[in-house]
Amino acid sequence: MISVDVDTTYDDSGEEILAKFSDENWEVNVRARASEFLTLSDIRSFDWNERRATKVGRCAGTNVFWCSDGKTATIMLGHDDETWDVAFSLPVEVIDDLVRQVRSPTA
Repeated sequence: MISVDVDTTYDDSGEEILAKFSDENWEVNVRARASEFLTLSDIRSFDWNERRATKVGRCAGTNVFWCSDGKTATIMLGHDDETWDVAFSLPVEVIDDLVRQVRSPTA
């Protein structure tokens, strides 16, 4: 599995968080309220095999959907969780890290 970093910062209004997912070759930015990102603490229960996904945030003007198979999380960008335009997978621990950062922002 690839090595992916996640970094979070609040936007200028202080109401939304920007989560930047990246490795040495790509970057994806997702914006959402802290309360929305915190729902991802249950990412392992959003089992794609059971067609369970959750909508959290926006990226490039479109919805962001999240699911997991327990070890891998998939982030899908598009109209809905069945007809997305872009999807990528990363270790589910990266989502755990995102939730930790949202819960305990650094000054």
